[in-house]
Amino acid sequence: MSTNGENLKNPSGDKIADLKDAASRAAENAGEKIEETWDKVEDKAEELWKQFQAKTGFSDEKIHDLKIKAGGKIEELKAEIDTWDDEAREKWEELKGKASGWWAKIKDKFDGDDNPPAQA
Repeated sequence: MSTNGENLKNPSGDKIADLKDAASRAAENAGEKIEETWDKVEDKAEELWKQFQAKTGFSDEKIHDLKIKAGGKIEELKAEIDTWDDEAREKWEELKGKASGWWAKIKDKFDGDDNPPAQA
């Protein structure tokens, strides 16, 4: 038990310790709340994904198969591009540049961006 003399020597010591404890408890509680909220968001996202799959018929396996097929086609196209002459490659690079601009516009439209990027 502390005496009045000890309290006079260090009156703020106990208050600082109490504040540290309170801050520690608050941080711990906030961490738990954040984790609970994240778990709820994750569960809802998974539920929505399953609903999307049920409505569209896209299963994880179908998506995986599409990725493999697309990857194979990309590799075939890369091999074909390697056989092209310089003029064809230049045209290809030009078309890629235009396409990236088009995709940016489409993405901005879906994202609701009112100020689309300036054309190059």
